[in-house]
Amino acid sequence: MRRDTNLMRQQLDWAATLEGGIQVKTLQPEQRDIIFKFVVYFNIFEDWLARPEAWLTRKSNKAPFWVPICKDLKAETWFKIRDYNEYGYFFAERYIYGLDAEKLFDELGLEPKHIKPIVRKLLEKFPHYELEDDMLLAYMQIAYQFRNNLFHGSKSTVGLDIYMACFDKINWMMHRLLSDMLTYKFKGLKK
Repeated sequence: MRRDTNLMRQQLDWAATLEGGIQVKTLQPEQRDIIFKFVVYFNIFEDWLARPEAWLTRKSNKAPFWVPICKDLKAETWFKIRDYNEYGYFFAERYIYGLDAEKLFDELGLEPKHIKPIVRKLLEKFPHYELEDDMLLAYMQIAYQFRNNLFHGSKSTVGLDIYMACFDKINWMMHRLLSDMLTYKFKGLKK
């Protein structure tokens, strides 16, 4: 498929502005900080928790590496999913109850496709979910989709800034999750 090279020129010009001075249509310094934190939190998470074979999941029938982590966390006595309700409120509002929720949920592009109805069903239960529900799995699936969209999706000169609240909320969740794992010596942390 042939792509429009003008779009690539716009993307390259936009990326060049990230190095030095900020121009009108680019990210503000605090927005760059949010995205930088987002990248770093995922780097830490993957460094400490990803199995070496985790990156092969797309080509196999294995679940992504965070699926067993979510299951193991549910079994920990210290882990309380309700401690993450702030994250749940934000994404239930964004993808289920808010203005343009259906459109935003579709644009999220959850992969693989069979996970989309699972995440939707879990978010629809919020905040009246049961403790045995896999809410963390839904949260992680959304967080990882943002990660994948940031690293593998198309970047444009406008639009990234509209996701700042999402990046910020995911940063909060990742920080809390990693801090809790460290504090309580989560068995899944590789040595």
